[in-house]
Amino acid sequence: MASSSSLSGLFGRFRPLRSFKPGDKSIFLLLAAVCAVLTVSAYLYRPAFLTLIGLKTTDAMLVVRGPAPAPPQVVIVAIDEKSINELGRWPWSREVTAGLVAALKPARVAALDIVFSERQNAPADSTLAASIKSAGNIVLGYFFRDDSSELPPQESVEQINRSSIGLVNAVGDEAEVLSNPFPGLEFSGAETNIAQLGRAGAGFGSFNANPQDDGIYRTAHLVYKYDSLIYPSLSLEALRRYFGQDIVLNVAPFGIDGVSIGERKIPVDEQGAFTLNPYGPGGTFTTYSAVDVMKGRLAPDALRDKLVF
Repeated sequence: MASSSSLSGLFGRFRPLRSFKPGDKSIFLLLAAVCAVLTVSAYLYRPAFLTLIGLKTTDAMLVVRGPAPAPPQVVIVAIDEKSINELGRWPWSREVTAGLVAALKPARVAALDIVFSERQNAPADSTLAASIKSAGNIVLGYFFRDDSSELPPQESVEQINRSSIGLVNAVGDEAEVLSNPFPGLEFSGAETNIAQLGRAGAGFGSFNANPQDDGIYRTAHLVYKYDSLIYPSLSLEALRRYFGQDIVLNVAPFGIDGVSIGERKIPVDEQGAFTLNPYGPGGTFTTYSAVDVMKGRLAPDALRDKLVF
């Protein structure tokens, strides 16, 4: 063990290059100011290379973490290669799709990321509409767009209005919140289902998807604005129906502060985007071929009380 004298001798060999003088304080203040300006600028302007570094770092962390168990109450019914090989090319006729919808009736909620925006023929459209109404649990999908050449029919808009978010809570200065424009994504057009099918739906949600600059989907926008109203995504509307509780949107002066369904709070960024936490690769969620569902090849309770996409 070294003695105190030997330690003093050891550390005594090292000397600062020069002594700190009180006048040098201005240099440190200048450096601090420069660092503060750079930090604020990076936050406000978000240089592409810094954003990309952060995204890739998150990707690497997810890879290191590995797959996680997916919630068993969520099920995917896939219109996959097996289904197309047995039932014919996609898109299927409305009569075939009606058979799929009928087979989804045991689920608590079934959300379709399909939009039926054009008529097929009166008998086919009536068959599908009757199947959707009979199931009683179908959330119909649609999507917003900015390149529409014409507005959707008023009756179709009135139908999706049934699922618009009416509970908006101002966090902080209410006057400031109300004076600011909507902080999330806003669209000028919508591609909706034909009115006959829309009347039969239990709910409606948008399945717009917005990849980041490198083409990878890391976030999912949960709310959108169209024609003065705020609408939920397909996943958010499906959750609303699954839990049987209203959606509450919290808006602060800086942007969207959060989304709630009952007591469940969903964290989002200022634009209403939820950061995805992937469970794993394709097949991590329980997945069934649509043709197996339609032909009764599953266990009787495979879809019972499930949230199906």
